[in-house]
Formats: sequence, structure tokens, C-alpha cells
Amino acid sequence: MKIMVYEARPDERADLEKQAALHGVELSVTDAVPTLENASLAAGCIGVSILGQGCIDAALLDAYHALGIRYLSTRTIGYDHIDLDHARSIGLRVCSASYAPTAWPTSPS
Repeated sequence: MKIMVYEARPDERADLEKQAALHGVELSVTDAVPTLENASLAAGCIGVSILGQGCIDAALLDAYHALGIRYLSTRTIGYDHIDLDHARSIGLRVCSASYAPTAWPTSPS
């Protein structure tokens, strides 16, 4: 299984590679924001992982679907940058991250 990771930050690359190796997943990784112009980077993948800088609209979802993408994961808790209705209508499954309320350390007082 191959996953295209867009918007990969330097601080998350080691964890992405570690998880890929642990689960037997091949990754293609770029720091580019997903766009219609670079959708072809996801060719040969079953899933796409994104952050929240791009607009994942119907045209981009259609391009991903035509490439064989069936899963879209946003590494954010929000998902308003994704056209969920269109994704549902073409059978593309979407998920987002969740964080525990205590996930971030507090600063000492």
C-alpha cells in the first residue's frame, strides 16, 4: 500500500517514516500543498494525507479519485478545507485527527 503525504513538515518526517516501516506502508512525501496541478504526485497511491493549507475541492477530489485514491486523511482536527459532500458522493473516505485535551504540555507557572 502506498500513501502520498503532502505538506510534510520537517518535524514530522521521522515519525511518518517510522510508522510507514512499522505498518509496511510505502510513502511518497512532499512539502508541497496539494493542488490540482500536483495531484499526479499521488499516482499509484491508495491514500492521500494532507494538512490544512490547501483547498480540497470537487475538482481535486475528482482528480484523486481518477488516480485510484480511495482514502483522504487530514492531519488536522478541522476538515472545513475539504468538500466532504463531494468526497462522499464519489465514494472517497475522509478522516481527520483527534487530540486529547491534555495533548499539549502546559507551561510552568
